[in-house]
Amino acid sequence: MTKTTKTIPERRKLILFGLDENKKPRAARFIGDDLGLIAKAAEAMKLTICDIKSPALVELAQKLPEGRVHANGRSFVPYVRQDLYDSVVAAAGSDASDQTNP
Repeated sequence: MTKTTKTIPERRKLILFGLDENKKPRAARFIGDDLGLIAKAAEAMKLTICDIKSPALVELAQKLPEGRVHANGRSFVPYVRQDLYDSVVAAAGSDASDQTNP
């Protein structure tokens, strides 16, 4: 008799970041499966989406607050310090997807 193991798919890890209308930096990490809701939130808030792939982004994501996206489409991406935001932008580089220009 052979034992089978189920593989649990790994949940997607993302960072949303950008500037608000007053040029204040905001960023948050998201872990989840509902990329559609997260993408809608990013588009509505004019934020950039980036998969957390590199070691630098993994480290920075741990310093970011956890964001929230509600089923009704409302989202929460808090403000962050400018130096942390600058580090996220630099580490994201070309892996980021700019939602401000769909």
